[in-house]
Amino acid sequence: MDFKKISNEELNLRLEKLARSERKLTHVILLHINEVDSRDLHLKMGYESLFSYLVKALHYSESAAYLAPSRARLLKTNSQSLATHADAEVPSGRKQKGHGGDFAESHRSPCQHGEQKHLRERKDLSH
Repeated sequence: MDFKKISNEELNLRLEKLARSERKLTHVILLHINEVDSRDLHLKMGYESLFSYLVKALHYSESAAYLAPSRARLLKTNSQSLATHADAEVPSGRKQKGHGGDFAESHRSPCQHGEQKHLRERKDLSH
């Protein structure tokens, strides 16, 4: 790829798009790691731990293999928490204030907060 033929703006737009794709793919990978862990698939395949499965079978670096299971579990915990709060209803059948969309909006991850800050900064720069 010849980056010299790409403008700064195009390079930045491409990188932003790739970063969004990376976050989506990372999310899907973490969901799969959770499922492998919950099924003990790594043990059934002969690996002594999820860590060794990630390093030996998937060729993760040791640091990535160390972090991935905790990130996956955190994702699972946060997803369950959001689902629980999003489903909370008052007797009238309406969503409780502060739950559902409001809850999800106010309980974004640090990465999501950073992304929103970045978008605001870009908007400010364009004016």
